[in-house]
Amino acid sequence: MLNGGRAWRLLLVGLVGWLCGVAAGAQETRWPVVLERADGVAVEFALARAASPTTRERGLMGRRHLAPKSGMIFDFGADEAIVMWMKDTFVPLDMLFISAAGAVVDIQYNTTVLSEAYLPSQHPARYVIEINAGEAPQFGLLPGARLRLPPNFPTGP
Repeated sequence: MLNGGRAWRLLLVGLVGWLCGVAAGAQETRWPVVLERADGVAVEFALARAASPTTRERGLMGRRHLAPKSGMIFDFGADEAIVMWMKDTFVPLDMLFISAAGAVVDIQYNTTVLSEAYLPSQHPARYVIEINAGEAPQFGLLPGARLRLPPNFPTGP
């Protein structure tokens, strides 16, 4: 059992972290991003945008819940070799790697929470979309699906 002072400090640190996560989530702009399957069916997600090095580094770390059909889109500015990880991420995810031309080129399914294992794309990509684990297969999203960004979506890091 932890001593009283240490237990309170841990509780306080956890509470502050949770409140910061809630506040950060509440302030994020969500973009209506569409992924179009090969059969033409469009699936819309409400995604927060991570374009700066700081927001890309933080990503969805610390979050305990992700609403259905929501997540984050990471914009790296140009096609490159991308490697992601799940450090400090409590929600299992599907990660869709998308080329600058808008094609889903690779998917990492049902990632392991809190893992520091590297999750690379097998092909160069510009974007990564993180959604709840299981949503990619649930909505029939496979490599070859196409990304459609809203007209006012800011591009570039």
